[in-house]
Amino acid sequence: MELVGRLLFVAAFVVPGIIYLLGFRGWLWIVGVSLVALSFVLEMSHYFALYYIVRCPRCGHNPTRCKNGKHVGTNTVWKRLRTMAACPQCSAPAKETHAA
Repeated sequence: MELVGRLLFVAAFVVPGIIYLLGFRGWLWIVGVSLVALSFVLEMSHYFALYYIVRCPRCGHNPTRCKNGKHVGTNTVWKRLRTMAACPQCSAPAKETHAA
């Protein structure tokens, strides 16, 4: 999702140029503003989901924060999540299976 938001932001500058060259100048501002707005919404939803929704299902520990409560960098968060085998607080396994 992070990549999609950034691609849309870049497209907000490239696509209006293409539209201008093709002669559809009435759509220029609409397309540009729409792509920037969509890029902003995707980036903010990615930020919110990564830093506020990711939690341990058992104890509620948030692995995307430091001990002082500040956010960890995005690359560090992804490395932590990839290598995490269990919750550091309650030792719950990373992939719990629930009996139906």
